[in-house]
Amino acid sequence: PESRFYAVSHELQIDQIDLQLSRAEPWRFCDSCHYSQCLDLGDKHSACPRCGSPQWADSGQRHTVLKLRQVYSTADDRYDRIGDDAERREPLFFNRQKLIDIPPESMKGGFRLKSETLPFGFEYIERVTLREVNFGPGAVEGNNFSVAGREASRVGFKLCRHCGTVQKKRPRPKEKMHAFTCKLRDNPELETPEDVFESLYLYRELTSEGIRILLPLSEVAYSDTKLYSFIAALNLGLKKHFQGDVQHLEVTEMRDPPMQGSGERIYLVLYDRIPGGSGYLKDLMRDPQILFNVLESALSTLTSCSCVDEDHLDGCYRCILAYRNSRNMPDISRKAAEELLSEILALRDQIEPVETLSSINTNVLIESKLEQKFVDALANLPGAQLSKALVNGTSGSLLTLPGEGERPVAWTIQHQVKFGPEDGVALQTEADLVLTPARAEDATHERSIVVYLDGLQYHHNIVSDDVRKRTALHLAGYRVWSLGWDDLPTTGKATSLSSINMMSRAARQQDAMAGLWQKSAENADWHGSADFSSGNQQGSFAWLACLLASPMLVGQQLFQGAAYRGFTALVPALAGDAGVRQKIEYEVNENAPAFVRDQLHIDAHDHIPGGFMDALDNSPGIVELTAVLPMSAVKTGDLATIGEGLGLHLCFDDRQDESTEEFKAGWRGFWHAANLLQYSSKFSMATRKSVADGSLEGVYVDQVYVAAVVEVPVEYNGELPKEWQEELEFSEIDPDVLLYLASKALPAPECGLDLTNETGEIIVEGSLVELCWIKQKVAVLLEPVDVFPSGWTVIVASDQLKKEMEKLINEGLFNG
Repeated sequence: PESRFYAVSHELQIDQIDLQLSRAEPWRFCDSCHYSQCLDLGDKHSACPRCGSPQWADSGQRHTVLKLRQVYSTADDRYDRIGDDAERREPLFFNRQKLIDIPPESMKGGFRLKSETLPFGFEYIERVTLREVNFGPGAVEGNNFSVAGREASRVGFKLCRHCGTVQKKRPRPKEKMHAFTCKLRDNPELETPEDVFESLYLYRELTSEGIRILLPLSEVAYSDTKLYSFIAALNLGLKKHFQGDVQHLEVTEMRDPPMQGSGERIYLVLYDRIPGGSGYLKDLMRDPQILFNVLESALSTLTSCSCVDEDHLDGCYRCILAYRNSRNMPDISRKAAEELLSEILALRDQIEPVETLSSINTNVLIESKLEQKFVDALANLPGAQLSKALVNGTSGSLLTLPGEGERPVAWTIQHQVKFGPEDGVALQTEADLVLTPARAEDATHERSIVVYLDGLQYHHNIVSDDVRKRTALHLAGYRVWSLGWDDLPTTGKATSLSSINMMSRAARQQDAMAGLWQKSAENADWHGSADFSSGNQQGSFAWLACLLASPMLVGQQLFQGAAYRGFTALVPALAGDAGVRQKIEYEVNENAPAFVRDQLHIDAHDHIPGGFMDALDNSPGIVELTAVLPMSAVKTGDLATIGEGLGLHLCFDDRQDESTEEFKAGWRGFWHAANLLQYSSKFSMATRKSVADGSLEGVYVDQVYVAAVVEVPVEYNGELPKEWQEELEFSEIDPDVLLYLASKALPAPECGLDLTNETGEIIVEGSLVELCWIKQKVAVLLEPVDVFPSGWTVIVASDQLKKEMEKLINEGLFNG
């Protein structure tokens, strides 16, 4: 409906649907998976019959749908005729979604690679139904709900129930909105709501045979380049294999929602456009090696193409770009396809039959497109090298960046890391990524960086919970960075800051306090006011990138930056104003939990208050900052003392309307400020809801206890065994950790010993082996390795070394 086409010098518009060939039906759509069902035989399910989603029974998932068979266009020569000089072909966009229904009984078995790190498999589908639903114009907002995991506006089409004529919002003068045979054509005043489909969805469907291919998520799930390059290569391989036209074979993408114990699954569905199938796909599945031969044909074409020798070309029309769908051409890469095909084909002899692909563990590392964008941004940093690595026994990455001088800086990256009380963190939480210094000597003085990647769509209503969990991590000694879509770099587009930037906002006495800072900074060799004015125009990712490349230098700069923000926000002129102090105290009672209020000493007359609050007539509204500094620290004139003495508390008002632009700007500005202000010695954060319901109080009480248990060093009062002396003198391991191990009566380790297999072949060079207990087969390495001798327990030296060794001791590994 309302689509335009051009013929015989006329611009014609679809304005009527034939309601005689098919009738409107009530349907339900699953919010999570691809399943949909006509309700003519009854609406009896309380949850989705395919995936079990309870949202299935919600009234918002039930809608009226019509199978589209025939449409009409009525032309008026006065309005629709066009001349060659006035022809305008403006495309209209509709919200279409392809739903792929595969009945469980149609899955006839398949094959998978015997690899836990490269989950790839394929299965024959005897009957697959592809249903394309048109949910209405794409540019119109309203009637939002989710279908197959995709939330979108689905306004549908407004039609007359009697004649099927489109009810236009802006009809032409004297234009009739009904067909000639409709009873309402000449009597529009008789129309009632029952005479109109207010929101009708249209669909068409095809039932055929298919092959479902499970893709390795860590490779293609959230990278459009890898996904579309693989599809293009598959089409290329099919054309080579069948040696002719395969236009009737098409490939489409299918995503299954995360289930318990498994992340999202990404499939390609290769289907036959001929209803019922032509037998081509069944022939492909006669032997699993046939499909591998298809991929081999594609790889051979890619590697032998003449464009390989052209440095500026990443594919051409003789190879990967011969793929017939040009819509995704910018995302198609010969190199990406070649890399993935090579990985899969290297394991083609390691296959096994499987009843269904749904049983395969996808071993998902990256759980969102935002997470993939972050990893890609790290890989694109100047001089960066990102490679796969084994981190704490799981698949991860190693990031190496050019450091100061000639010494590179290396970080291990671990995905989907869980924390809890056993790790010294008061609350259970799962971080998207954790970056840890890869070298033991760096891990002794640099903290692990915990990264959360948040999309506003899923975090707008859980800010309090996010703040509680990240506060728990911060109190446990981790650096916590929170980034969103707009914080990450996009090619060809500058990264902008939130309009609510607490780091650059001018305070009540900004100029005067900045002047005082500048004088002290010149004497102390600290960064001056001008440095922070320019630095505060950098976004969170830019700061994080600098920190990763130069952790000690930038870490100190961030500490100074937090101190500068707090110091310049102070208002000494109001320190003696009892009325203002009372207002500040009242406001802080709403913004901070009791434990934080006690630490801030906001009611103490020997402390200078400041910040951005209603009490100071400078509040941004949705984000507020409280700054407090003892007068004794100011009198010293020493910036280090000032930095250590400053108390900073950040609060987000999550009671606001979540749909407003102010909320979005404030949400982003809050996390940007939290990223940078956490480097202050006394930083805390909260939301208005978490203060009101008291949920933050327990975090501080529990965390103080847990932190005390974790942080108190082990005292070794006995005489240190002589054989440990050399380790204490030359080892790169934290001396406190070595003292702790010695206090547990462990035998003295060896240092720099090569680790060999049973035949004497060196598996791990001694230069990487910092501590080694041969009898117990335990080794502590300076850097992660992909392979180590069978039977050995290998630990990478990090800030978690003490806990990991304690676990081995408690398990009795060193007994006897």
